[in-house]
Amino acid sequence: MTAKTLYQFFLTDCKSGHTRISRRLAGEFLVDRIICRNVEAKSSYLSVFVPRGITEPAINALAMEYRAIIDEEDRAGFSKGTIFTGRVFIYHEGYMFEEKRVELENLLKKDGADPRFFGPDEEVKRNSPLYRK
Repeated sequence: MTAKTLYQFFLTDCKSGHTRISRRLAGEFLVDRIICRNVEAKSSYLSVFVPRGITEPAINALAMEYRAIIDEEDRAGFSKGTIFTGRVFIYHEGYMFEEKRVELENLLKKDGADPRFFGPDEEVKRNSPLYRK
């Protein structure tokens, strides 16, 4: 068995139709983002990969810009009849203290997001032979 990186999990966790692009948050933090769409359920969610070294400022910028990302998708016609659920998956390579994660989570929730964080521990957990999905 070959271990997957957190980035590989980010790329493969979206099982349905999607669009993936790189984007600069706050004009400086380069992240990858995917809008995952489930046409049958008519729903979509945002998934973002934040590389090591920019974790906290990039997620802070994401909290300010995630709605604009969704709006851009809708205007471009990529939403394909789906409705954004508010769910935001955040894959981040950098470690964060729990207090900071909660602070960023609350910032996202304040604007209607339903964030889920997947950090370096997720890579270890999911590569473990004990992991069951």
